[in-house]
Amino acid sequence: MLRIIKFTAKNGLIVNVLTLMILIGGIFKVAQMRREAFPAIKVDYIWVITQYPGAGPREVERYVTDPLEREFDTVDGIKRIDSSSMEGLSKITIEIDPDLTELEKDRVVTEVQRAVDQAPDLPDDLPDPPMVHRLDSAKNPIVDITIGGDLPYAELHAIGERYQERIENLPDVDELVWRAEREPEFHVRLDPHALERYQVGSDQVVAALAAQNVNLPGGSYETDHGELLLRSVGELRTPDDIADVVVASNLAGQVVRVRDLGTVVPAFSDETIRVRANGKPVLLFSAMIDATDGDIIRAVQQIRAETDRFLKEESDSRLEVTFINDMSEQVRDRLTVLGSNGLIGIALVVIVLLLFLSKGIAIITALGMPVALVGALLVMAYSGVTLNLITMFAMILVIGMLVDDAIIVAENIWHHYEQGESPWDATLKGTTEVMWPVVATVTTTIAAFSPMLMVSGIFGKFIRWMPITVIIMLTLSLLEALFILPSHGYDMLKLREWWHRRRGRSAPSDELPVTGESGRMHRFFVRHYERLLARIIQFRYLFVVFIFGVLGFSLWWAETQMRL
Repeated sequence: MLRIIKFTAKNGLIVNVLTLMILIGGIFKVAQMRREAFPAIKVDYIWVITQYPGAGPREVERYVTDPLEREFDTVDGIKRIDSSSMEGLSKITIEIDPDLTELEKDRVVTEVQRAVDQAPDLPDDLPDPPMVHRLDSAKNPIVDITIGGDLPYAELHAIGERYQERIENLPDVDELVWRAEREPEFHVRLDPHALERYQVGSDQVVAALAAQNVNLPGGSYETDHGELLLRSVGELRTPDDIADVVVASNLAGQVVRVRDLGTVVPAFSDETIRVRANGKPVLLFSAMIDATDGDIIRAVQQIRAETDRFLKEESDSRLEVTFINDMSEQVRDRLTVLGSNGLIGIALVVIVLLLFLSKGIAIITALGMPVALVGALLVMAYSGVTLNLITMFAMILVIGMLVDDAIIVAENIWHHYEQGESPWDATLKGTTEVMWPVVATVTTTIAAFSPMLMVSGIFGKFIRWMPITVIIMLTLSLLEALFILPSHGYDMLKLREWWHRRRGRSAPSDELPVTGESGRMHRFFVRHYERLLARIIQFRYLFVVFIFGVLGFSLWWAETQMRL
């Protein structure tokens, strides 16, 4: 490592070019980094949800949950099954073995779907087949949108369909989910006189419609790309399809159709979930982004711009659109905090260092913060790490630590220079003397965050990006302090020597009365520090008791007074 330090200190041009490359290349690359709310992870869970209206928890468990769990016992690759049965609803959570490959996990999902389709003991009166859904955090909601106005629901629903199609065509939007949508459906209004005339009961009409409106599993088919599930679909889709359904017939060939018994009218499903904005009914949408390739800030900007164009084209003054739960605002605010913290940190570092070091040394020390920060972002960008709330929190957490090691190295170089050593000797000795303590300091901080990499489960997959970000940033700051700062420090000291010779001065500390031995501030700090240290040493055992007392009080305060 000593050879590398000597090489970088002697070859200032190479180091300066490398520094510029890091800053310029990093700024351009950071501008292209994807911004998202949370990191995209693949969740190894499957939900199987079954609705059974009118059934109590015991009936749901006996007739729905238990039969499905028996079918799932035959599926390989399942680590754990949890279930809950409540009134009218069965929810089964399946945890996939995390050691499986992605292809094998997809196979487990397919086999679970097949087990659901082939379950023989489920009740015949289930309104819908069990729904199988694999959790996927790669699709994240980024903003909720409400559309309302003094319009009939049918007209508002049609506007919602057009709006949904427009937004889903945007390049950065993966899907626009319609929450609590009242699905379009058809109602058959039976004429009692017609039923009496044809001697047909309403239950016969219901049975005939149910027989024609089916969606049944049809087995599976093996292909080179995996297994495909087949279904037999015979759904009624139009009013004419429903009106033509045969309800009854006789030996003479005469048939009675639905159209003979009543009329078919378009309608909407009942409102099971009420969505209101300012007390008025509205449509609620959630915009989803694919976190693997989408940018949350750009996506929300596209949605807002497209919404404005849509409202102008609709030209209906009664329409009202509201954006709520905008996650891009949190990301944008965190980016602002990160930038402001960086600028304030650099300014404070420069001010403090100017009190104790030369101007040149103070500037090159403060330069370590943007070099380490931009360099870390450059490494993160090429490593596939995105700018999200987790990684940005980690950056804000350690941004103040980025110059700690640089301050130690720079101060020691300046100390040797004040002792009258040459710029080269001061740079070399000042760096090598504190090299291993600095490495130990950064390593212990990294070690403190490393256990977070071993956290398992969904939380572990989310939180692992925090220690990764911290490790990258601290490693870059260490490399900057040991290999880039000495080169800049050597150049600054040589420039200072040249400036002194030009002005006919040779004492390195002449310009620094603050830190020189004759400086008033130096004498003030040394005098009071020596008095305090002497007292602590004189009453060292009492001081140790005091420290443990403060620690105990802090733990008591955190346990009894602090609220999380």
